[in-house]
Amino acid sequence: MEKNSRKTENSFQEFSFLLRVDRFNYDELLDYCRTKGLLVHEIKTWVNVSEQPNEIRIKQLEEELRGTKQKLKALANEMKQKNYALADIATAIISRGKKSKKP
Repeated sequence: MEKNSRKTENSFQEFSFLLRVDRFNYDELLDYCRTKGLLVHEIKTWVNVSEQPNEIRIKQLEEELRGTKQKLKALANEMKQKNYALADIATAIISRGKKSKKP
């Protein structure tokens, strides 16, 4: 249990560190790393690791969006067909009413 909490705490520290150094240029990053006792390649590794889950989530969301768009298109087509059917029924009712009114 302690190992997981340490890992979570370490991940949180890495994330907060990445937020701080996100806008640094290379020289600023070097200076900051020297003061914190870190290496630049460690930071780049953290960035790569932190971006991977986001890329996976983005792909999942894109697939979900594609599916939703397909469902929307199918529903729009179904609604269009039903509107045509209702128009045909209305036309039939109106023409029946006109025939019955003729002497």
